[in-house]
Amino acid sequence: MDILKARKKIFFVFVSIYIIGCPILMLYTLGFWFNPNTSNIVETGVISINTNPSGADIFLNNRNINQKTPAVIRSLPPGQYFILMRLKEYRVYKNRVRVYKGK
Repeated sequence: MDILKARKKIFFVFVSIYIIGCPILMLYTLGFWFNPNTSNIVETGVISINTNPSGADIFLNNRNINQKTPAVIRSLPPGQYFILMRLKEYRVYKNRVRVYKGK
């Protein structure tokens, strides 16, 4: 009898994870993000970066994102971002980029 109760508990735990996890996963894959500061769901954007030659270090808002070009930075809330790219023996590239929701 205890095994049956344990199986029911495990079943309800997995159903709960499914009911909560699926909508969150679907929203994330569709480009939405939950902002805990405002308790709102925000549509995110993407920055695609390519250089010739490739292999430049990418800094987003003065933080190294540990990616090299070419790169796609996903799930960014809308707003303005400062991009800096650095490659040995080349000039440093600096630019401001605006990210729009859904783009």
